[in-house]
Amino acid sequence: MIASWALCPLSLSLDLIFGETLSVVHPVVLVGRWGRFLEPFFLERCPAGRWQRLGGVLYLFLVAVPPVLATIFLTGPFVPPLAGNLLSVYISYQLLAARSLYDHVRDIHTALSAGDLAGARVFLGKIVGRDTQDLTETEISRGALESLSENMTDAVVAPLFFLFLGGAPLLIFYKAVSTMDSQVGYKNDRYRDLGWASARLDDLLAFLPARLTILLCMVFAFFNRSGRSHLLETVRLMLSERHLHPSPNSGHGIAGYSALLRVRLGGGAFYGGHWVEKPLIGRSFQPPDQGLLGMGLSLYKKQIAFVMGILLLCFLFRWKVLGESFWKA
Repeated sequence: MIASWALCPLSLSLDLIFGETLSVVHPVVLVGRWGRFLEPFFLERCPAGRWQRLGGVLYLFLVAVPPVLATIFLTGPFVPPLAGNLLSVYISYQLLAARSLYDHVRDIHTALSAGDLAGARVFLGKIVGRDTQDLTETEISRGALESLSENMTDAVVAPLFFLFLGGAPLLIFYKAVSTMDSQVGYKNDRYRDLGWASARLDDLLAFLPARLTILLCMVFAFFNRSGRSHLLETVRLMLSERHLHPSPNSGHGIAGYSALLRVRLGGGAFYGGHWVEKPLIGRSFQPPDQGLLGMGLSLYKKQIAFVMGILLLCFLFRWKVLGESFWKA
């Protein structure tokens, strides 16, 4: 089996070059459909409250474990090494979304730059849960920047973190839990109990990756030429405002981008016609526009290039200096 330290830069390279163009049947789609198939059984057979919470634990187990076992079987010693390694690379590449996230937000920026608010609203609606039909340019830019910065963890840092630690099986476990959180991890009457386990485990798994995301933002604060005082203020803002977001992990990326771009993010929005209030992050800064959204995209590309550089250095160190083989027995 190919070593995870070689798998990470290879998979990220494929993702950046091809994006979603090589996808045939996406593993996340299959996991999501399997979860939707099982969902009615647990909602109907488990009474709300404690029993449905216990059912949610079993539900998550039945959704997340089979893909892991299938990945171990398809990429392990049970198949020819070449086939197993190629499939491991392919699965890992599909479960990264660095290029996809960039492309989606770039489409929003392109539409805004052309003055096409209607098109920008449609593109934004593909990546956020809020109502987009009446949003202004500022609100569209805010939603796009928040999605870009928040999903830096979910689409890039966390997948690479788990891929590095445990290869394709651990990565697909993380993505299965994340997918279930996005499908049933809501605090509404339907999913509050069934999705409790999915939401809590997703928070736990994303704990370290979220903090690596804000650490990455702190590294980029050093590249600012405004002097040491500005650096300390930027880092202070990141650390002080990362917990303002209702999610224990999502605020780290948002606070990082807010401080680096000196832009106001957060605030309330309509979800399904209902206003949901959220605290502001970067309250003293100006609200975003399409220009600041473009700066956010530029920052994202630089961060991806930096991450790729770190992965390549790790690859070269383990190969050239430590003399490790690409392949694990």
